[in-house]
Amino acid sequence: MSGQPPAEDTSIDSLDGDEIRIQAIKLSEEMAPWRAKLSLILNAAVQYELDRVAGDDGIEVIASVASMTPASLSKLLAGDYRPTLKTWMQIERILMVCQPSRGVERLTAAKLYFERITELSEKRDRLLNRRVELARRSHGGEVGKGAAAGPRRLGSGLEPPTVASQTTAVDSVEGKQAVVKDETAEEASDTEPPYPPPAIPDLLGHEQRPDPLLAKTPAKFVAAMRAYHVWAGSPSYREMERRCAKQISYSTFRNMLNSDALPKLPALEIFVKVLGGSAEDLQAWATAWRQITMGDFKMIGRERKRPRPENGT
Repeated sequence: MSGQPPAEDTSIDSLDGDEIRIQAIKLSEEMAPWRAKLSLILNAAVQYELDRVAGDDGIEVIASVASMTPASLSKLLAGDYRPTLKTWMQIERILMVCQPSRGVERLTAAKLYFERITELSEKRDRLLNRRVELARRSHGGEVGKGAAAGPRRLGSGLEPPTVASQTTAVDSVEGKQAVVKDETAEEASDTEPPYPPPAIPDLLGHEQRPDPLLAKTPAKFVAAMRAYHVWAGSPSYREMERRCAKQISYSTFRNMLNSDALPKLPALEIFVKVLGGSAEDLQAWATAWRQITMGDFKMIGRERKRPRPENGT
């Protein structure tokens, strides 16, 4: 029994190159509406945050809080991705970061769509891998050397170019050897720290999240940081170090919370992110930091000037 292949694999084994091509195209067409539905959910969530932030760097802020690059976020919004566990973790974080009050509702629908996309993608990949195997067999491992033309190349009609390039491709007509691309290449190049998912928001009317904008001095600001650390569940400094992939050491986190001096802005950003801060949290802490740091300045037009003493000296 253990040596028997699944019924589905047996049916794939009976298909020739052209039949495999037709089946793969059908699966891609069936996958398209599920990708579209998931893209609509993602775009709606991100657009909500962009409208709220109303800044030119909105995508960069959301990507930063979601622990991914702006390019990766743009690909997700465009539906240009492989349905891997890492991709789902990114989608989950985006939906919890953007308009968290609707995060659970959107996650339920998104998970259903993503599971369907994954199922169809796996079926298509098995077909494409089978086609590669057939091409190699038909040419005895030497494609294009006097052998008859094999199956036609899978065109770009299956997926957008970038997505198609990550799947198995065959080009026996032009005499090129079949190539199977490593799907882990993109993941290996991604070194984003393992930041935690956004913190669970408080019940409406029972908010306990500290507000850094109330702090008017460095000491009060750091006191708010200590309160925020408690609000986030008081993770250990070692755990905070792990979450940011040692971008900041555990001893530095400890010193940040045991000092009355303002931290550097990049360090503050990491501090908020390791505690599961949302895009709104990150913006609030950065604004509060700037309020204190730039307290000696007034903005006049495009110039930044120190206010003159009242005695005119």
